[in-house]
Amino acid sequence: MGFFKPRFVLIMGASGRLGSRISSLFLRQGNHVALHYHKRRSAVEKLFKEALKPQGKAPGSFICQSNLEDRKSLEKMFQTIGNHWPSIDVVVNSAGLIDDLPAIRMSEVRWDSVLNVNLTGPFLCMRMAAEIMIRENGGHIINIGSLGGVSGRAGQANYAAAKAGLLGLTRS
Repeated sequence: MGFFKPRFVLIMGASGRLGSRISSLFLRQGNHVALHYHKRRSAVEKLFKEALKPQGKAPGSFICQSNLEDRKSLEKMFQTIGNHWPSIDVVVNSAGLIDDLPAIRMSEVRWDSVLNVNLTGPFLCMRMAAEIMIRENGGHIINIGSLGGVSGRAGQANYAAAKAGLLGLTRS
């Protein structure tokens, strides 16, 4: 590995298409990776096994569950991570929810759900991770946005608003 120092990396949304690709890269580089999922544990377990085929193990890596719509669930996940690792070096907020419907027909529940998963959840993860990173004198937070947050699309008012908000949050 040369000069490479393994990092402690949290990938939010590791069961999704983009999150699984990002997770696989960090695992194959020999990092300690916490693979987050909400409902699709089997997808994360499969990813974990596939990414580790060449070396067969990833000491310090594990799978964790939380609901981005529930602050207490996220707090519990960060507590679990704290029990496994001394710090967090990188957080990748790649979890996302799309629930398309024209705004005039969209319920507040659908609106809130997409905003909570795509904006409030990443905000809470950033805040919880930042507390740890500040204590450890540094770290990196990567938020995955979308062109939908810049240009919007018909039927995606909730998604576009959440991703535009995430863009603003990231810039701030």
